[in-house]
Amino acid sequence: MVVSLLILKQAPVEVAFRTTCIPHLVAEAEVDTMGELLQGVPLWVLQQYVPLHAMVEEWQQFDIYQPHNPKENAYYKYGIERPGRNLPV
Repeated sequence: MVVSLLILKQAPVEVAFRTTCIPHLVAEAEVDTMGELLQGVPLWVLQQYVPLHAMVEEWQQFDIYQPHNPKENAYYKYGIERPGRNLPV
């Protein structure tokens, strides 16, 4: 994965990175690791997990992450885009 990220970061076209924050798979530690790997990319979006869209039926029962203090979250820490804001149409 790291090699792929390095290649994409040097691509001659603009590349956007997206991470869907599925609560049982993507926790703060994973976001921190990805943030370090993606530092300096033009666009990294953390997407809210939508349980109704899950293909695995049991995952449709999972709760979503709730917003908390913005100075403690990845948006602030890594300067990433907020979902639904400033995205190309």
